[in-house]
Amino acid sequence: MPIGRSRRSFSTPPAPRGEVVSFAAGSWGQLAVEVREPSGPAQGTAILLHSTMASRRIFNSPREQGLATLLNDNRLRTLALDFRGHGDSGPNARQGGVWTFDDFVREDVPALCRAARDRWPEDKLTLVGHSLGGQAAIASVATGLADADAIVVLSTNVWLPSDESNPVLRAKKAAIVRF
Repeated sequence: MPIGRSRRSFSTPPAPRGEVVSFAAGSWGQLAVEVREPSGPAQGTAILLHSTMASRRIFNSPREQGLATLLNDNRLRTLALDFRGHGDSGPNARQGGVWTFDDFVREDVPALCRAARDRWPEDKLTLVGHSLGGQAAIASVATGLADADAIVVLSTNVWLPSDESNPVLRAKKAAIVRF
């Protein structure tokens, strides 16, 4: 078997390539999201939120064999977001784009949740976040800004002072957070 070829076989044909659309997200303007429908009736919607140094394309890697395809094969619609300054939601930092983590939490995730709820009001809505995307999902829901039925986080680290038993480490970590 040549390198880079998958051994995976599909029981059903893979979902067609998604359509990239844009939607308004507060102070930024337009964000890009790739909408992929399953081959049969959708049984829910999953919003895919990428990590820091990535874009929505990470969820379709390797091509047509990534997490988006797996979810589509299991009858979930996927909405893969490009956070502001990433992928097709430019401008990036080199191009003069300026944003903070709070923008993801306060505007990007809630705007996409509202758009999904408006478009598919009967669907169960799940936020799936990798690293930064997981932190943004948790923070958006925890602050009441985003509405989701479930959250799935992958490689996401959330530090809670109450869970740190070592008082010296707790003090150091708290100082870093305050800084």
